[in-house]
Amino acid sequence: MIKGQLPFYPHVIPFIVAVKEAGIYSFEDGEYPDECLDIIEELEELELNQQPIAIFGSGDTSYPDFCGALDQLKLLIEKQGGISIIDPLKIEFNPDPKDEAEIRKFVSVALSKLK
Repeated sequence: MIKGQLPFYPHVIPFIVAVKEAGIYSFEDGEYPDECLDIIEELEELELNQQPIAIFGSGDTSYPDFCGALDQLKLLIEKQGGISIIDPLKIEFNPDPKDEAEIRKFVSVALSKLK
């Protein structure tokens, strides 16, 4: 791995910084899931140099800090110099068909801003 580049973690799907989108789910009360801790450590060492990024995630609305890990990720990306180009998309852990329109809109807007 070249310093400053994220390694590929196939078990964390989708977390795609290479295409300027990042996704994460929140564990329990807004914590990073264990599967993402290595990626978070790598992000803490990256210089994102004004890289535009769109982030999305899922969480459980039964916890008071719904999608808290996503909020933490947004702050980390901005601290490392990235630019959030759209408000993060927060979806209930088990999305239902009504969420599809919101997901499609988020992807469409994010992709249009990444061009």
